[in-house]
Amino acid sequence: MDTDADTLFDNISATLTKQLSIPMASITLVDSDRQWFKSTIGLSDGTETCRNVSFCAHTVLQNSVLVVEDTYDDPRFSHNPSVIEHSFIRSYHGLPLCLINNLAVGTLCVMDSKPRVLNAQEQTLLVKMSLQIEHLMRLG
Repeated sequence: MDTDADTLFDNISATLTKQLSIPMASITLVDSDRQWFKSTIGLSDGTETCRNVSFCAHTVLQNSVLVVEDTYDDPRFSHNPSVIEHSFIRSYHGLPLCLINNLAVGTLCVMDSKPRVLNAQEQTLLVKMSLQIEHLMRLG
């Protein structure tokens, strides 16, 4: 947490937004109080948010893929500030980033300002990129 920007992580975020034609991507780390953005494209929430409004905190807790095709239809997120005030997130696709003992420490996620479903090829790209991020994180 709170480390300097890293070109490798920023390149992954940029690749995802371009390849998926999606406006927002982030690589986050989540602790007990906050979500911190290691890399972000298209979000207007700054460098961190409180965990209690974090989509990624849900992903980390369930330690599996979280897909929200339309945030307006999901009671967990329909009144979230990132949906109605800041970034206007309308869809969210997030994968947990796991380190030792399958401990989820953050997420790789992509978001859109409109409802969105990722096709199989797009989902595969997201998984491959998450594995690359986990590898980079383990290298330190």
